[in-house]
Amino acid sequence: MSRINSVGVSPNANLAALNFALVSLVVVSGLTGRYLYGFIPRARAGHVLAYAELVASLGDTAPPAALRCECRGLGDLVGLDLARRRYLRELVRDPTATPERQRATRRSIMLASRISGLEVADRWFSRWTLFHRPLAFLLLGITTLHVLAHFAYAT
Repeated sequence: MSRINSVGVSPNANLAALNFALVSLVVVSGLTGRYLYGFIPRARAGHVLAYAELVASLGDTAPPAALRCECRGLGDLVGLDLARRRYLRELVRDPTATPERQRATRRSIMLASRISGLEVADRWFSRWTLFHRPLAFLLLGITTLHVLAHFAYAT
């Protein structure tokens, strides 16, 4: 026990430890959420433009529109991924498909897959404030308690 106290750590410093933990959580969730909140829509917009150009260049040989639909959750992502893999297997077996068409189709499916994943991530991270704000208010309360306790019990 004397070893713990010799480095300035007290087992009774629960309020300070809770305050530090909340500060850490609020800072990390704030930085992460804000970065992703700005990054995800920009990344998705860039992929959507590239996908539209690629599908336009493929013309009639473009993958079906059902392989690029809006995803609402993980279940949609898995279902679309399975459909895309099935389509790619059929494309490889198609004797009329040229290597250029196969490459372009693979690229369009990869872009569609990224767009779908970013749509789901955007839905999740658009709600990051539901986690961040209550933590910030809890931090404010704990910090206020900490300051009041300091002045009340200071010697």
